[in-house]
Amino acid sequence: MGRPIDRSLWLPQGTVKVTEEARDRQLNLVSVVVVAAVLGFISITSPPYIIPGRKVVFYEASLFPFIRTAIENLSILPTTVLLILSGGIVGYLKPEKWGLLGFSTIVLFPIASITEMILYPTTHNLWPIEFFVYCILSIPALVGALIGSKLKNIFIGR
Repeated sequence: MGRPIDRSLWLPQGTVKVTEEARDRQLNLVSVVVVAAVLGFISITSPPYIIPGRKVVFYEASLFPFIRTAIENLSILPTTVLLILSGGIVGYLKPEKWGLLGFSTIVLFPIASITEMILYPTTHNLWPIEFFVYCILSIPALVGALIGSKLKNIFIGR
C-alpha cells in the first residue's frame, strides 16, 4: 500500500511531544494539589465549628460567610496542627513538589477573596494584610510538607 506516514513531521519546530507518562505525572500533580487545597480548607474552616465549648461568632459576608466566620474565629493551635498534618500528607504523596503543595493548602482562600473583590469591590479594603496572613498560615503546611517529603525519602530510601 505505501509507506506509513511519519506524524512527527507534522509538529512545528520546537514542539515537544508529551508522552503518556508525562501527562499522567501532571494529572497526578494536579490531583494532589486539589487534595492539598481541600485539606487546607478543612484545616482552617473546621476548628471553630468543631471545638467543644467554643462560642462561635457568626459574621455576615457578601459571598462566603462560612469562610469569613472561620477566619474571624480562627483557633491557632488546632489550625496549626491540622495544617501540619495536611502538609505532611501531601508532602508524603509527592515529595519532590513539597513547596508547591504546602502553598496549595491555602490557595482557596486568596481565590475566594479575589472573587469577592471582583464581585463586591467595596469589600476587602485591607487585602494586602489579608494576603500576608494567608502567607503566614501557609508556613505550618510548608513545614508539614517538608517533613512528609523527608519521611517518604527515608521510608523509600531515596
